[in-house]
Amino acid sequence: MPESAASSGLPSSYPPGATADRRPDIERLLADLPEPVDLDIDHHDAMLYWTDRGDDTHDGNTLNRARITASGLVDREVLARDLPVGIGVSPDSRGRRAFVTDRGGNERELNIDTKHESHFTTVALSVC
Repeated sequence: MPESAASSGLPSSYPPGATADRRPDIERLLADLPEPVDLDIDHHDAMLYWTDRGDDTHDGNTLNRARITASGLVDREVLARDLPVGIGVSPDSRGRRAFVTDRGGNERELNIDTKHESHFTTVALSVC
């Protein structure tokens, strides 16, 4: 049986009886995503961007976006695939691009209209 908000150490501002998996104050916008990591909102174009580092066979290791509407997220789209564990995203709507980072130390620039990707840089860490 799930523990209550009060006994789990959750802030008391949560609704009475709320649990981590039952939150009446939170609305789920998308379900069944592999493993979303980073989210960013493009307020200019009303788009939500996110990286997902989950299973490749279920749209993992991808850069995604969906339009934000009054009724929720619509028109979900995968912009880039095969990221080596995508962990960061920063959209630039005026420049019509997004910057994406991955756990391999790579930064990529992606044209959000054409989906053309260019490798920007690789950061290397040397351990002595």
